[in-house]
Amino acid sequence: MRGHVRRRGEKWVAVIDVPTTNGKRKQKWLTRDTRKEVERAMAEALARIDRGAFVEPTKKTLSVYLDEWLADTRRTIRPSTYSTYETVVRTQIKPRIGSVPLQGLSSFILNALYEELLATGRKDGKGGLSPASVRYVHSILRKALNDAVRENLVPRNVADAARPPRVPGGKIRTWSARELRASTSTTSRTTVSTRPTSSRERQGCDEAKSLVCGGKTSTSIRDARPSRRR
Repeated sequence: MRGHVRRRGEKWVAVIDVPTTNGKRKQKWLTRDTRKEVERAMAEALARIDRGAFVEPTKKTLSVYLDEWLADTRRTIRPSTYSTYETVVRTQIKPRIGSVPLQGLSSFILNALYEELLATGRKDGKGGLSPASVRYVHSILRKALNDAVRENLVPRNVADAARPPRVPGGKIRTWSARELRASTSTTSRTTVSTRPTSSRERQGCDEAKSLVCGGKTSTSIRDARPSRRR
């Protein structure tokens, strides 16, 4: 039996069977004031299960999830890649939107994050990150949220609907972990073999330093709401 309705005190409850990753039976209780309301809620929940869109409600924040995701992802990626992911998450994402509930995250919140990084993302306070750097933050979030969908923690990846900035020329220069470490050093004078020579590459070095060194905490992004674009 997939679900049934019954009265419990002054309330009406529906008990439904929900899918699990381990194959074991699990039940979800829905409580409403009237029989009609609880029957409607049960029908909607069963329809989401049939579409594969049902997720168990959780109060887990994005910050907590990203910590778990990094710990799990660490086994499958290079140490240098993990180090970059962890630094970006810790310094750019969590201080700004880490307190947002994972299931409350929206494309509007992500768009507000990207706009703030473009405007004030540099740690030295001298402006924002380049579109390429912000798109890299977006790519990490998108990957993490894809895994959240796979784990049935969220019904869809809201990063797919977000609008990261476009990169002029359509090309992104990817900095290696060695270059990032060199560009963020404040005491060492060690140089890297691929030393930037153009003004654009020098800017990239500065932004790489800002990207992995962190940014200012912001609370405004958490309250981001849809706005009419001009």
